[in-house]
Amino acid sequence: MLEDTQSREVNFQIDSFNLSLPQIVCMDCRRNCEDELKEI
Repeated sequence: MLEDTQSREVNFQIDSFNLSLPQIVCMDCRRNCEDELKEI
């Protein structure tokens, strides 16, 4: 019973990480695009 709760908690953390990751990547891409625009 205890282990089941723990694994569920880990899965939840992984899910929330996967959800936030695309946003981080998107922000990073945007930053790179702005940098490239400044250089031109």
